[in-house]
Amino acid sequence: MGTIWGSLNKDKMACGKDLKKVEVVPSHICTQRALGANVFYDLFDYQNAVDSHCKCCPTSRSGHRSLCDLDYVYIIGGYNARINGTTTMREVWRLNTVTHAWSQVNVDGLFPETMASFVAEQRDYSMRHSLIFGGTGFPFGLSATNKLYSLKETSDETFRIDEEETTGIPPPPSYGSAFVAADDKTFYLIGGTTGQEYNLDIWKLFWSTENQRWNWTQLTTHRYDSPVGRYRHEAVLIKDLIIIFGGGTPQWSEQLEKLNAYNINEKRFLEIQTNPDLKHGFPQPRKCHAVVRYEDDVYIIGGCNEPPDAEFIGAQFYTVLNDLWKINLTTLQWTKLDTNLVNGVFFHSAVVTFEGCIYIFGGCCDGRSAVRTNRVQRIWIRPPSLQRLAMQTIVHYLPELLSQFPDRIRISNVSGVIRDFHNHLNSNAA
Repeated sequence: MGTIWGSLNKDKMACGKDLKKVEVVPSHICTQRALGANVFYDLFDYQNAVDSHCKCCPTSRSGHRSLCDLDYVYIIGGYNARINGTTTMREVWRLNTVTHAWSQVNVDGLFPETMASFVAEQRDYSMRHSLIFGGTGFPFGLSATNKLYSLKETSDETFRIDEEETTGIPPPPSYGSAFVAADDKTFYLIGGTTGQEYNLDIWKLFWSTENQRWNWTQLTTHRYDSPVGRYRHEAVLIKDLIIIFGGGTPQWSEQLEKLNAYNINEKRFLEIQTNPDLKHGFPQPRKCHAVVRYEDDVYIIGGCNEPPDAEFIGAQFYTVLNDLWKINLTTLQWTKLDTNLVNGVFFHSAVVTFEGCIYIFGGCCDGRSAVRTNRVQRIWIRPPSLQRLAMQTIVHYLPELLSQFPDRIRISNVSGVIRDFHNHLNSNAA
């Protein structure tokens, strides 16, 4: 692995990028490339910024969520007052991870209006069936929901969203929660806010084969022994332990030296002491960050926290973070990655593909939450497969294939791409 990684780092890729550094991913077929995949504004002139955008890429946004499968990164929902006014974005976009072409997905059914700071999780590593819970509309906190929705892929380019009937007593209407999957029939909801009250309650959601419904049950019943309530935290599940990363309220952000955790079997909270990076210590406290897990490592990406000067807190002037950290789940050792986001963001989303590539999309860029972006940033945390390198090399040197076979060039269709490539060469030779 070290030899391959070193070779790839030396030769980089067909596009000439350093795999271990965060890079901006442009859309190759954007009709207004400068205004599409690279919308970004002068942060010192945010009051005069105007969101120009194309029709072939998702607009800049925050409060959305991301999912992924073998071929695509999906962007769901979000909010941008400059574009949508007082409504959230009730839509799904997908990014082809080989061609970097965006397409909007057709969705049957009606999205709720509460598509900001909701939670979303897949039942398996596909988009056949995902769950969406909670969220808020605008004004934030005054229109939160506790409804559960299913998002199902009905064909290659079409999804359907439906409200799910549940049994048991559901969580209160909330947003900014964390949501983790134990398997395709069991999920856990952690914390969040109603808009007025913050909590760190733990709820179990499981599929009942008896009544063919999703069932809610609350695991925490005594708040006096719970950690401080919060929102916009993230969590991972390791066997019977839910580990919580960051979060906070508009006035404070949680530290990451000691992590709150919840033991599902013992039904109690505990605190986990972590080990600092030998050079950089511990990550700064943060909320509104993104977390992904790959094998035994958890990656913390961006976020925000409060400046030292307390007078700015009331104005919600936050410090925007651009750092990336990882913590090993076995050693609990923090390591600061030797790269930063191209631009710091919070209220963004991130996913990691099965190959080990982290995609970061959108988010707020300035401390006043006034400027949003639709940039895609990514970093490889392990070498990409030879199949992917070969396909991206073909796309790089034969961009005309993008217009001829836009939907066929994807990692799950390697044989088809090779056949198209062969036919293309033969037709040119003729």
